[in-house]
Parts: sequence; C-alpha cells; structure tokens
Amino acid sequence: MRVGGEPTLGTDARTTRRVLNLLFADLENRGVLLHTIDQVLTTLVSGVATISCPSSTTDVLDMVVRLYSGSSGTSGTSYTDFPMHRLSFDEYLEIPRKQQAASRPYWYFVNRQTNGPIIYVWPQPSGT
Repeated sequence: MRVGGEPTLGTDARTTRRVLNLLFADLENRGVLLHTIDQVLTTLVSGVATISCPSSTTDVLDMVVRLYSGSSGTSGTSYTDFPMHRLSFDEYLEIPRKQQAASRPYWYFVNRQTNGPIIYVWPQPSGT
C-alpha cells in the first residue's frame, strides 16, 4: 500500500516556475505592483555606524550622503548628494578597522534580517 499520492517528477517544479513567471508578468502588465520603492531620509549620527530599518523594508537599492550647505547644516534648499557604494558581505568582512571615523561614509553593507535590514556604513560618520 502506497501513501502520499503520485510521485513528484522533475518537470513539475519547472512547470510551476513557468506558471508563476507568467502570473507575475500578467500582474505587472495590468499595473498590479507587488513592491514599492520609497525614498527615506535618515540623519547620520556621529560615531554610529548602523542604521536600523523598519520591518516593512526588504532591501536598500541605493544610498547617498546628503550634505546641506548653509548655517543650519541639516536643512535648507541647497545640498549636495554624494553616492555611496554597496559592499557585499565578504567585502565588508575584509575591512580591518570598522570603527574608523571620517567626515562622511563612502560604503555601506545591508544585512537583511527578518525584522528589517540593518545598514552598516563605513567609515563611521564623525561630523555633522
């Protein structure tokens, strides 16, 4: 006596994947988006190299450091964006002194967690 029904073949997984790809393409063509892209502004704190993201965030696509000009330093109409470069996990591990400080960070690593990504910036910001 056999339990479990019909045997699963190798082509079943391929067929299922093809059907899901067609379903997702159809939803996209109809304008039903399964994701959104948001721009989020976060203030970097001197000496803090991590940024915690909310649980609704799945990934970070790009980051920039925005430096405002003027006396207020954190607001105003004139600013300059400096792009940051994303590091892989291995590249981040190769950094020997992760606590090194500089006026602004140049690189970031995204540690994707189930309760929201944690972003590690390097070098640590040391000024305003």
